[in-house]
Amino acid sequence: MVNLFNYDETLISKFIHEFKESLHSSPELGYSCIYRSSTFPKSRQVFGTTTEDGRTFAIKIDTENDNGRLEKEFGVLKELFPYFQEKEQTQVIKPIYLSPGGQFHVTEFVDHKTAMQVIYSSKVHTQAGQAYRRAGQWLHELHSFKPARRDRFWFDWMFEEIDAILCRVMPQASASEYRPYLEQMHRDAIQLGNCEDTVVFSHGDFHCDNLILGRGVTYGLDFTEVSEKLAVYDIVDFLKADVFRVGTADEIDRSGILTHNKDMFFRKYRHPVNHDILDFCIRGRLLIDWLKVSKDHYARSSFLRKKFACLGDRLSLAFCSSI
Repeated sequence: MVNLFNYDETLISKFIHEFKESLHSSPELGYSCIYRSSTFPKSRQVFGTTTEDGRTFAIKIDTENDNGRLEKEFGVLKELFPYFQEKEQTQVIKPIYLSPGGQFHVTEFVDHKTAMQVIYSSKVHTQAGQAYRRAGQWLHELHSFKPARRDRFWFDWMFEEIDAILCRVMPQASASEYRPYLEQMHRDAIQLGNCEDTVVFSHGDFHCDNLILGRGVTYGLDFTEVSEKLAVYDIVDFLKADVFRVGTADEIDRSGILTHNKDMFFRKYRHPVNHDILDFCIRGRLLIDWLKVSKDHYARSSFLRKKFACLGDRLSLAFCSSI
């Protein structure tokens, strides 16, 4: 678990003071760390702060912002915010301030549960299903932001990533377990080789923690990875969280996802999607995530042991048939 209290207090205080000056506010602003990247814990953090009049903000920091990552994200937010303002039930986090140095920006802070919290904690499928329905609605609006087009589906990157994982780590899964899945994927890829699908303006990192479920309004956040690519990749990013929910074999479809949750997602997501490609990509993503669990990490992490077991169960059901 990442330590939220281990940060450069002098630097953060400087950033907080700069933001305070932009508000023309006299009282000093208190703050607390609410997120640290597990991959870049020293440079990528988010802090919450509240002004004297009760306004709350999120201060996103990247002290190694050499590629203009936060400036680009802030620019995307400024484009998307007026577009989503016209929607009643879907929004993006409001951009407030960009530091001239590009090391931090400030947005409004929305204090509600993320979709991940709802999906993981809900006791019944119907409640979790509402999170999927709202996610589908929000993503439909994002994918409508710019005109869509058609393009060929390229699957090579999945096999290349799997090869790279197997060269880099000793997976907890044995070769006798994963090879049949990989062989089935190769057979399915041949059938999908000349297929086309919808290319859209995509989020790029649409996992369940990047969607906030407010009262009647769904908010998207974290737009550092936006790009134009196949719509299915955003859908896969979100749907794969489903593996942590309990389901019987007859409730799980050929992609390894609970049929109910996938159906709920597509109640509000209406862009044309090739479901053969979607199911192939979900299988591929679940297999990649499964193989990433190394023997060493499996031995040291109870969370990864649970994740490995959940992924293994879903893969065994998904690969019972071809695409």
